[in-house]
Amino acid sequence: MNATKTSLGRALNGQAVSRETAERLEHFAALFSKWAKTINLVAPSTLDDMWNRHIADSAQIFQMAPRPMIWADLGSGGGFPGIITGIFLAELGSGWV
Repeated sequence: MNATKTSLGRALNGQAVSRETAERLEHFAALFSKWAKTINLVAPSTLDDMWNRHIADSAQIFQMAPRPMIWADLGSGGGFPGIITGIFLAELGSGWV
């Protein structure tokens, strides 16, 4: 999780995430890893670096809108960035439309 926190910290301009958010992200990462091998959600070559390539990369959107209230998901491949931003929005008491 240290590499995870480092990646997320960079993506979020050094802001820490709560324990609950970290647990949700870890749960998502475990499920994603399990199913990505079965149904090819992302390129297999990116799975070993999922925290940097997909999760932290998706979290970067909060640099542009650090306190969003409502977002609309117009379709996200493999759940990125939609599920990741949804996890962060839950911490802020916001959500998706």
